[in-house]
Amino acid sequence: MGEMRLDPTTQTWVLVGEGRARGGRSCPRHCPFCPGGESRTPAELDSVGEGDWTARVISDASPVFHRDVEYGRSAVGFFDRMNSRGAHEIVIESRDHGKTMAALRPDEVGAALELYRRRTAVHKKDRRIRYVLIFKNQGRRAGSYIEHAHSHILGSPVIPVRLQQELRWARRHFEKKERCLFCDVMKEELRQKARIAASNDAFVAFCPYASRRPFEVWIFPRDHRCDFENHMAEDGVAQLFADMLLSMAGAVEAVIPDYQMVFHNSPNKDAHYPPMSRWETLAWDFHWHVEILPVPAGYDVVRKEEEFYINPLLPEDVAAVLRGEADASRLLGGRGERSCGG
Repeated sequence: MGEMRLDPTTQTWVLVGEGRARGGRSCPRHCPFCPGGESRTPAELDSVGEGDWTARVISDASPVFHRDVEYGRSAVGFFDRMNSRGAHEIVIESRDHGKTMAALRPDEVGAALELYRRRTAVHKKDRRIRYVLIFKNQGRRAGSYIEHAHSHILGSPVIPVRLQQELRWARRHFEKKERCLFCDVMKEELRQKARIAASNDAFVAFCPYASRRPFEVWIFPRDHRCDFENHMAEDGVAQLFADMLLSMAGAVEAVIPDYQMVFHNSPNKDAHYPPMSRWETLAWDFHWHVEILPVPAGYDVVRKEEEFYINPLLPEDVAAVLRGEADASRLLGGRGERSCGG
């Protein structure tokens, strides 16, 4: 079992000593996520479906964070460390093996969203968990080693660095303008129109103005909502969100089949740390959303790790492809996705 160590120069928590590189795992001979493989997985935590399950959630067999340890934060001389206390769960999104996100049925996506909602609510009741991270890695380049549709839920004792940045700038924008930063971004995208990929009554999908990766897509709720789990409980919202996810997954997969999908949700306001006063304006300044981050062939991971991004494609051109108004092969110079890698 690893531990969390704080880099004092960047205030970034790093999990060390976990014992093996997660990306090096190979695909098992018999898929444990297929029906009939339930005995080869950890016990089921929840499921959706009458009779046979449509989607189910289990604990990860090799978790990043562990339920059975104490928080245990302490000093080591000048440095800080803490135990990797939290949760790591797998949502199995379909009974069928080999489906990509775009190939899932609407009811399968809806079932996965319902499990995301339930498990997020459960983990936010644990005051030792500061953030619940939902993400999906599709394809080997994105880090997935089992070819059965699934996603991850992490109950983390720390807030990811990018989320900390979003929360900080969202609060500053609200203090200055008394408006949600994300609402302002979305309204400007809707006004300019050039980067809009799709929209429906409840959600807007667009290629962000400063896209970090080729074919990057963000999906925002049209109405201001802080919490994913509460928004999904509203009538009809989950169906509209499932429709948008399927539409965007299909459009992205047609060009770059490997990608990461990350939910950016509000942190756990009831966690032990930091003080509650930090979240006084959270309901007004934060806006949950989803980011789809393609991983093209040859993608330069060094640029990603250094937080220095070079994207060879204009997001305006990409949005036209996603809307069906332009040909991806012309945008990529006839060389397929390999020309995206930099």
